[in-house]
Amino acid sequence: MKYLIIIDLQNDFCKGVFKNEAVEKMIPNLCKYILNHRHKYDKIILTQDTHNKEEYEKSEESKQFPIHCVKDTEGWKIIKSLWNILHENKILRKKIIRIEKDKFYISESKWKEVILNKHGEIEIDIVGTATEYCVYENYKILSTLFGNVNIIPEFCVGLNYNNVIKVLNEIPKEHKKYMYSSQMIYNKLIEYIQNLFNTEFKGLKAVIGVSGGKDSSVVLTLLVRALGKDKVIPVAIPNGEQKDISDSYEICKFNGYSTEEVLNINIYSVMNALNLELNEKLNKYFENVEINKNKNENTEINKKAFEDVEKCLRYKTNTPARIRMTVLYSISALKGGVVANTCNLSEDYVGYSTKFGDSAGDFSLLNHLTVDEVVRLGEFMNIPDKLIHKIPDDGMCGKSDEDNLGFSYSILDMYIRHECLIDDNIKNKIMKMHESGITKSKLGLIPKNLSFKYLY
Repeated sequence: MKYLIIIDLQNDFCKGVFKNEAVEKMIPNLCKYILNHRHKYDKIILTQDTHNKEEYEKSEESKQFPIHCVKDTEGWKIIKSLWNILHENKILRKKIIRIEKDKFYISESKWKEVILNKHGEIEIDIVGTATEYCVYENYKILSTLFGNVNIIPEFCVGLNYNNVIKVLNEIPKEHKKYMYSSQMIYNKLIEYIQNLFNTEFKGLKAVIGVSGGKDSSVVLTLLVRALGKDKVIPVAIPNGEQKDISDSYEICKFNGYSTEEVLNINIYSVMNALNLELNEKLNKYFENVEINKNKNENTEINKKAFEDVEKCLRYKTNTPARIRMTVLYSISALKGGVVANTCNLSEDYVGYSTKFGDSAGDFSLLNHLTVDEVVRLGEFMNIPDKLIHKIPDDGMCGKSDEDNLGFSYSILDMYIRHECLIDDNIKNKIMKMHESGITKSKLGLIPKNLSFKYLY
C-alpha cells in the first residue's frame, strides 16, 4: 500500500492567520504532482488542524501560536485549488481520507487505525506545511510505526526557515525523496556532455581547474564519466603554497589520474611580478599627477588603494581568479580544448564570482543547480565526503564563502527554490546582491544552457 499524506494545507496556513506566500507558490506544483502520480498512491490522507476557540485558549499551544483553524471556519478548510483537484478527478476522489487533529501530531493508535498494513509492505510520502512542527512530528511517529516513510522537501514549507532547515537536516538522507532527483540530474548531465562533445566541441578536450572543492570535484567527475579521462585535462593552479592542494590531487586520483597526469601550474611568480610592477608604476603615476580634491576626489582614494597593492582585498581576491582563468585558456589554446565553468546557481544568483575569472568558461554544468543540489549530486556519485562537504572559501581572505555573504547557502538555496520563506532583511540583501551581480552571469560563453525545471 502506498500512501500520500498531506499535512494541514489549509487556508489559515496560506492566506489566513499564518499568511505564507510560499504555500501558495507551492500548491500548483503539488497539484500537478498529484495528478501525474494519481495511479501511484492507493490512498491520499488529508490532515486538518482543528481547534475549538475556547479550548484552544486554555492549551499550551496557545502560548506559542494565535488561534487558527477553528472548525468550520474559512481558515480551517483545505486550500480550494488543492481540494478541487482532488475532488474533480474520479480516481483521486475515491482515495481521499480526512483526519482532524487538535495537536501537532496524530497519535500512534489513530495512525494504526487509518493506515492498514494487512496488505503487506507500507510506503508513505509526506508533504505539507508547518514542516518544523506538524510535518516533522508526524514523520517521526510514522517512521517508527512503518519504517518506509519519506519526506518530499520540494513540497514541505514552514513557518520559520531556520527551523525548517534544522529539521530537514535531522531527517536521514534515505528518508528524503526529492522530485529533483540526483539520478535524473546525473543522467541528463551525462547525456548533455556527450552530445556537446559530439557536436559543437567535437574533437576537443575539456580543460578544468581543480580546486578540490565540491563544484570542481563534481564537474571533473561528470566529465570523466561522460568522456573518459583521456579527453579531460585537470589543472591544479595554486598561488604559492596551498594548504589544501592535496584535495585537488585526491579528486583527480578518484577519477583515475596519477599525480603525473595532473597539470600543476603555480601562479605565485606571476602574481608577485604583477604586484611589484603595479606598486612601482602606480606610485610613480600618482606622484606625477596633480591631485585636485575639488575636481576629482576619487583620485586620492585610488592613490591610497594602490600604495600597497597586497592590502587591497578586492585586487588580492579577484586577480588570482583571473590569472587562473588565463592559465586554463592558455592550456585550452595549446592543447585544443574548451574550458569548463564550475560555478553553481547559488553563487551565480548573488554574483559571488569574479568577472572574467571563475565566472568565465565555454560551457557550464552546474549553473542550474543550487549548492544543496550539487552536494547531493556529489554524494550520488560517491565522491569522498571531505571534498563534497568541504567548507567553501576563496582561499584568499581567510573567511568562508558564507562569512563573506552574510548568510548560509542553505538559506540562499531555500530562497531560490521557495522565495517567500526568507525574512525581509535577508531577502533584501540577497536581491541587492542578485541585481548588482547580474552583469557577471551574462559573461559566460555557454553555447547551450541545460535547463533543469521541476518535472512533477
